[in-house]
Amino acid sequence: MVHLLVVEDSELDRFLVERLVRITKDWTAEFVTGGSEALACLKDKRFDLILTDVHMPEMTGIELLQRIRNAQIETPVVVMTAKGSEDLAIQALREGAANYIVKKMLVLELPGIVEKVMQAASCVQQESRLLQHLVRTEVDFLLPNDSAMLRGVIPFIQDAIKRLGRLASSELTLLAIGLEEALSNAMIHGNLEVSSDLREQHDGEAYENLIAQRRKESPYCDRKIALSLAIETNHLKITITDQGPGFDISKILDPTDPENLCRPCGRGLLLIQSFLDEVRHNYRGNQITLVKKFRGSETASGASLVTDST
Repeated sequence: MVHLLVVEDSELDRFLVERLVRITKDWTAEFVTGGSEALACLKDKRFDLILTDVHMPEMTGIELLQRIRNAQIETPVVVMTAKGSEDLAIQALREGAANYIVKKMLVLELPGIVEKVMQAASCVQQESRLLQHLVRTEVDFLLPNDSAMLRGVIPFIQDAIKRLGRLASSELTLLAIGLEEALSNAMIHGNLEVSSDLREQHDGEAYENLIAQRRKESPYCDRKIALSLAIETNHLKITITDQGPGFDISKILDPTDPENLCRPCGRGLLLIQSFLDEVRHNYRGNQITLVKKFRGSETASGASLVTDST
């Protein structure tokens, strides 16, 4: 059964949709004449699909669509438009509409469009239910010393985690910040062997110049960064390994010490420890493992630094 919310101020067009609902056995519908009524309805009731006109006096269909998405209502929206207003249909699609229909084709095309949208929505719901039973998935990357490429992998990881629905948007943002710091450390301090001391003792230009130089010189430019993402039932684990010589883990300064807060070498690690639940380095000092627990799991109040024996 498909339950529709129809938002239409034209009496004639409402009549056409009502007729379609009557002759389509697995449809039910509620009708409102404007955007405010529709938003009020959506607060209290669940619908499978919203069908809305784009031309309405109080609130346009585009504005309604924006309000629906801002309220994080996931119900698919199909917009109805008059011939000659195709630009509005394109705008609606860019704003997140699932499909559009020209009003003069309403009777002919609406059943097929509703079926298509509901099939697509069903696939998304099925995937969402399936992901709740996910035990483990792994993704591995081997990345060059390219800042843009390293930043580019972060949205991929965010999207993979977002599909599970286990982290809030704010948590995904903080995870991205911590991950970018870890990848940057692997490239600059690991593969390129550029020390933060250079930035601390000299100006930032010398630091950046050495990074640019070593990106073109062997053996530095030939080294890669291995990133492994493992998503499990109650947490995710990201392991980042560079091909540099590593460093003495015992010499890492405590980034939470007030004396170290203003030092450039401690800022990245402080962010990583603040945003992740667990942070581990291997004994050699060329690998960092980041653990983030999902909502509902027991979480730590900030990660501590641990050294693996491997």
